[in-house]
Amino acid sequence: MNAEPKTAVVFEHVSKAFGSKQVLRDVSFEVPVGETLCILGRSGTGKSVTLKLLISLLKPDRGKIWIEGDEITCLKEVDLSRVRRKMGFLFQDAALFDSFTLYDNLALPLRRLTDKTQDEIDSIVDKVLGQVGLAGDKAKMPANLSGGMRKRAGLARALVLEPKFVMLDEPTSALDMSVQAQMVDLLRELQRKHNLAYLFISHDLKVVRALSSRVIVMRSGKVVEEGSAEDIFKNPKTAYTKALLAAAFDLSVVNRSVLAS
Repeated sequence: MNAEPKTAVVFEHVSKAFGSKQVLRDVSFEVPVGETLCILGRSGTGKSVTLKLLISLLKPDRGKIWIEGDEITCLKEVDLSRVRRKMGFLFQDAALFDSFTLYDNLALPLRRLTDKTQDEIDSIVDKVLGQVGLAGDKAKMPANLSGGMRKRAGLARALVLEPKFVMLDEPTSALDMSVQAQMVDLLRELQRKHNLAYLFISHDLKVVRALSSRVIVMRSGKVVEEGSAEDIFKNPKTAYTKALLAAAFDLSVVNRSVLAS
């Protein structure tokens, strides 16, 4: 039996362009199992394209991408479907189906992508909803959930296929401070319990600092700085990173000329 891979994701010298616009330029990074990598950068620096490449909505022009040992850039659709089941995705707006109950939102991927029995599906949905504090809410419609509950519901759906790698797109956006803290605590707890790897994007640097093991900073499609979250925040090495952090914490000291690319 093969041992489980120690690295959930490997991005190796990946480049991507749309026509004459070069979006990613020779980007490399890894996300070890059990760790959290955050991608920081202004809008348009390639963060969202990176996520789309990871789920194979886009193909790179150059470079290779591994998900738990599978190199995905040349896989056929049937094999991509298998690899995608190893990944969870928490969308910024949770992306729940409004006409489905919370139960059916979680049961749908199990029905479509697995051969689980109805009793097994019921058990999995109940377990995952319990893990995110929504055990008593499975009959509710998404419109009847608060913002924090919708985020947790989206996280539950991301976890229902038991992935080891989860992508988080602004996991605490539009939440007040106390609910943000609860969401961060929940993400940490689930990571410890299931040894999850997280790759996430956030503009809230308090959340980035609280949740990240490592941070990469992107500018114009390139990685310009990488390090532990603590090192990036305490001792940023590039003028761009310093300006990016200043822009988040104190607009009066922003070097706008540095951020203008």
